[in-house]
Amino acid sequence: MIFNRHAGKRICVMGGGPSLKADIEKVEADVWISCNQHGAALRPVDYVVALDDVHDVLHRPMREVIREHTDAPIIAPHDWADIRISKPSRITGTAAFSVAAQMGARQIILAGFDCYGGQKHVIEQFRAVDRWVVADVLVVSGPLLSLFPEAVPA
Repeated sequence: MIFNRHAGKRICVMGGGPSLKADIEKVEADVWISCNQHGAALRPVDYVVALDDVHDVLHRPMREVIREHTDAPIIAPHDWADIRISKPSRITGTAAFSVAAQMGARQIILAGFDCYGGQKHVIEQFRAVDRWVVADVLVVSGPLLSLFPEAVPA
């Protein structure tokens, strides 16, 4: 169960955009969530959220790709997941955002979210999830700055 597992903590959710590496250098967080293998390939993580069963580019099982980078619990809607969830979205980033909120985050910091070049429908998915999020949401860089304030390093 993930509900309130990290109540009151600062949770960084790491997307897979080109800005991720530079973004995470500016973040201080208590808990780190990687979307697929992206964040886990750059730093230690506490969790990985994965919606795809097969990696789109590598055409390999997503679990194998993730496990090459971390042994952190995988949160996914698949039977191979360490923590099972229903598929809340088509986009892993918004699913991970939702997971951070359900974990009871006081603050959610979004890093590496370039929203596939700023695609409006992706930004709208974040807006839809944000309607029920009670945490403070901050963004390090990118198109989500149109929805949330900028994360300023402490």
